[in-house]
Amino acid sequence: MNATAISGTDLDVNFNLSGGNLVLRINKGGIQIFRAVLRKAAAPMPGGELAAFSPFSPDLALTVGDIEASLAVSGLCLEL
Repeated sequence: MNATAISGTDLDVNFNLSGGNLVLRINKGGIQIFRAVLRKAAAPMPGGELAAFSPFSPDLALTVGDIEASLAVSGLCLEL
């Protein structure tokens, strides 16, 4: 796993590949506060397909410590 501390904060970013998926974890003060998996991130993708996907790349905004909002977004991500 690769880890990068963010200077001047108690945040660090960790990432690794797992079966072609990119796994991203963010820790605050050593406690994991965010995890995301980009499925098939490492798989080859034709340039046209990649360019077509780019405008639809998702933006995700969470407020650290807002459990209710995080659960609502998690439900959307899990298609619940």
